[in-house]
Order: sequence, then structure tokens, then C-alpha cells
Amino acid sequence: MRKYRPLDLLHPAAIFIIFYFVFILGSAMISTFYPLYSVHIEEEVIFMVIVYFFIFTASAYWLSPLLTPWKLRRVNKVEVHFAWLNCYFCASLVLFLTGLSFYFVVYHEMGGMPLLANGELENLRVEAKKGLGSYILLGNAFLILANILLYTIYRKVKKIKKVAILIITAASFLMIVGIGYRGPAAYLILYSILTYHFYSNQYACKQRLSMNYIALGIVLIVMVSFAGYLRHGGEFDWAGLLSVGWTFFVNLSNFNDIYQYFQEADFYFGMSFVNDFLVAFPDSKHDFLGNELKMLMGMEFDGEGVTVTAPGEGYVNFGFIGVIYHALFTGLVAGLVYNFLSQRQSNRFRVLLIIFSLFFSKVPAAGFMAAFVFTLAPMLIAYVFYVLVLKFIKMSMLTLKLMSKQSLLTS
Repeated sequence: MRKYRPLDLLHPAAIFIIFYFVFILGSAMISTFYPLYSVHIEEEVIFMVIVYFFIFTASAYWLSPLLTPWKLRRVNKVEVHFAWLNCYFCASLVLFLTGLSFYFVVYHEMGGMPLLANGELENLRVEAKKGLGSYILLGNAFLILANILLYTIYRKVKKIKKVAILIITAASFLMIVGIGYRGPAAYLILYSILTYHFYSNQYACKQRLSMNYIALGIVLIVMVSFAGYLRHGGEFDWAGLLSVGWTFFVNLSNFNDIYQYFQEADFYFGMSFVNDFLVAFPDSKHDFLGNELKMLMGMEFDGEGVTVTAPGEGYVNFGFIGVIYHALFTGLVAGLVYNFLSQRQSNRFRVLLIIFSLFFSKVPAAGFMAAFVFTLAPMLIAYVFYVLVLKFIKMSMLTLKLMSKQSLLTS
């Protein structure tokens, strides 16, 4: 057992802070001394980025324990019972096959895999998402969750099943990257590895922000960014390296553009949250904040809307006070989720905590609502489906055992 410590990779706030530093805060700190990519970042923007970080951290690690009505106990490693290993494997396999079926529908409607097609893959991906977005989101969620679940039992299954799990991971990766989704494909690999770590003896003994996993995440981001550059016709040269560096700076640049635009435009006063939520429903006439801002600010680039960032989402609604409220709320949710789920010594709750950790890794760049609609909601749908399938399989196995016992008694 180990003591409760806040700097736990399972903690949604810890994951948020890592991604916030890599994609926003790090660039802001460098920009105070040296202008990156010849872009002048407003001092107010850098100030709000720093303020957001401190308020989020205080809310997640100081305020949330104060509001937790129970004493936080030691957090233990969750054990997966050997008796149910086959059930867990079969239920995860059903989840994987369901995810594949969603992608088969997408590829059938598109006439094949876009990765193998000639032309602009980025534009093909965007066009596909307009009519098949729900299939793609659910396909991503089911495949990623299936792999997370399989790596919770990877250490305990036999060699043949370990090989099967690796094949499933490779197939899931190819399905997702085949439509041009480099980000979700990278998350699939990253969280498969992290889940394998969360169910290890090493994690049970000590708890800290392992530099190995942070380095792995950064390497994956660089590889994904460079793959995108080469995919768009780039070459392996200095310009390619600068293009990869832009991945780490673009979010701060977007927040800077948002700040400058709203010096004259009216704030949303909370309506962006409502609109982003309503977009998830069929036949909605609303558009996501990132897509709307791309149009309003006259930005032209391949792909979808701008990444509004967490502080940017707060700013477009209520200005500087919105940045404070956004950081306070987001940090509080991250802390309370961890305080509740980490205290439940159950595999179901531990998997839920991994899902929320993945969700909060998306919030720094995408904002809370976009990450909720595109990541958390589909993942929770996949999770509920998994729980129902697992219960059905367990009940079926128990019924078969009872029937076999009765037949032995009567014979």
C-alpha cells in the first residue's frame, strides 16, 4: 500500500498539468523572453495563462480535499480476480468488435480507407465527420476503451492471449489512423502503456510523475506531429522540425488571437457551453465554439476549428473573470473525481478514473465542453456498454456452471 499523494498519474489534475505545461504554459514562459515564430504574445495573455495554472492547481489539490466529506485513505493497487479473467477478456473483445463495426460503416460509406486514397486526407477526414461523426467518435471510444480494459489484465493472462491483445492494439491503431486521426491513435498507445503501468507492482509501491512516461508522451506527440507534416507533402528538413515545434505553440497563439478578437467583440456570457452541448444532439443548428471562432476570426487552414484552450474558453464567455471561474471549476471537478474514484477499490472504478484522466488530458487544448462531447461522453457510453456485456457474460457463465452441477447430481 502507499499513501495518498496528489502527484499521481491517475489523478486527472496531474495529467491536465502535464498537458497544460507542454502545450500552453511552456510556450508562454518562453515567449516572455523570446518571441516564438515571430508571433507577439500579449502580456495579458501570458498573465492569464499563469493565473489559470495556479488557480487550477489550488482548486484541484487544496480546495477539493476540503470539500470531500470523507477522510482520504491510502490508494491501493486494484487486483483483477483470476476467476473472472475470461469474462473480462471476452467483454473487452466484444467492445473491440463493436468499435470495428463502427469503423467498417465509416469506411463503407467513404468507399475505402482515406489513408490509402489520393488527395487531401485532412479534408476527407473533415467531410467524413460531417455525416459520420457519431460513428467515428463511438468507434474511437470503443476501440480505446477496449485496449485500456485489455491492459488491465495483460499481466495475468496466458501468452496466447497476450499475443492476441497486441494484435488487437495494432488493429485498433490502424483503424483509427486510417481515417487520419493521429491524435486518438497516439492516445490509444499512450493510455494502453499507462494502464499497463497502473496495474503493476511498481505503481503499487511508489507513486510519482515518472519522467519515462512524460518523455514517452512527448515523443508520441512529436512523432504524430511530424507524421502530419510529412503527410501534407513536407520533407525531412529544418522546416519540418519547425512545423513540429508549432504543435507546442499553436494553442498559445490561438488564445492570443482570441484575446485580440474579443477586445472589440461581445463575450458569449456562457452561451458557448450551451451551444457546444446542443451540438451533440441530432439535427442541431449550432456549431462548436472552435469552428465558429475559426469563421469569425477569418482563419484559413485545412481541418476543423481552432483549439480554444481552457483559459480561452473561459475568456470568450466572461473575460478575465471567466478565466478564473473556469480554472476554479475545472480544478474542482478534477480533484473531486479523483477523491471519489480513487477510494473505491474496484476495477470498475479504477477504469473510470483512467477514462477521466484521458478526458482531462484533452481539456487544456480543446476546452472543457469540446473534450466532454468528443471524448468523455462517447467513452462513458462505451463504458456502460462494457458493464452490461460483462454482467451478461458473468451471468451466462454462472448459469452454465449451475446447469452442469445439476446434471452431475441427477446422473
